[in-house]
Amino acid sequence: EVVLVDGSKVGRVRAVQPGPQTDLLVVTLDDGSEALIPMHREIVTDVAIDAGRVTIDPPEGLLSLNA
Repeated sequence: EVVLVDGSKVGRVRAVQPGPQTDLLVVTLDDGSEALIPMHREIVTDVAIDAGRVTIDPPEGLLSLNA
């Protein structure tokens, strides 16, 4: 599950795509669209593997780039 820092649900991680600079989380958003989230500390603030949750703080517009 992918959530924002305020706890709002965003979607689910479908895959991790390796990149030359940083890996990308491929996230299926709740509306069915897909977003690529760079694995930067400023954006991915927490990865709770045991809880199955990734917390993100995306810059404005990141989640709608592929919309």
